[in-house]
Amino acid sequence: MKRHVQTIALALLWPATLLAQSEWSWQNPLPQGYTLYDLHIFDANTVLVVGEAATAIKTMDGGASWSLQHNLGGEGITVELESVSFVDANTGFAVGPGDRIFKTTDGGATWSVQSAGVFSTLHGVDFDKGCYVGQELTARMKHRGKVRKRLLPVRVAGELPPSGAPITEGGKEIGEMRGGLGARAIAYLRLDDLEVGKSYRCGAAQVTPERPAWLPDAALRPGKED
Repeated sequence: MKRHVQTIALALLWPATLLAQSEWSWQNPLPQGYTLYDLHIFDANTVLVVGEAATAIKTMDGGASWSLQHNLGGEGITVELESVSFVDANTGFAVGPGDRIFKTTDGGATWSVQSAGVFSTLHGVDFDKGCYVGQELTARMKHRGKVRKRLLPVRVAGELPPSGAPITEGGKEIGEMRGGLGARAIAYLRLDDLEVGKSYRCGAAQVTPERPAWLPDAALRPGKED
């Protein structure tokens, strides 16, 4: 009989125990457990950090306490925010995989989401530079269809031209020298006008572009791939 009474008592207490544990708080690591990728330092006390699950955490007391947000821009948004940069104390932007840009105008208290409109993966933003990493190449590839210029090795006949010297054919500029040593150099060349193995004028020298073994021939023929 005593055993039955104990069993009934446990059965009555079990729902109460579950109810008491229905609210959980994060214990370790603090202040949260998602991987963090980038931060913006406002001053000695104020820092905002971004990371997985569209997470942003901010301290205004040198790290003694943190405010925490997940799913910036709305429920269901769980992208990894890989970079964050602020124009001033209130206006900032964060980016990650995909073309979404997260924007705040109140120092990170609230965020809105917009599309970059370039169908590109954004991995960085920095207002010291003023654009995102890979912007020029990504935009050209996605919107113009092909890469039109490329760095290529060249053989140099004559004195090595200085960096920035134009490479021409019949008076038309098709690229420029970027640097080299002796008879070997790197040039930035327009692919539409390029013929590998042909010599071009660069100052008093002649330069002959070469295709590296690892580079497919089709990569040098924009718009003409099989």
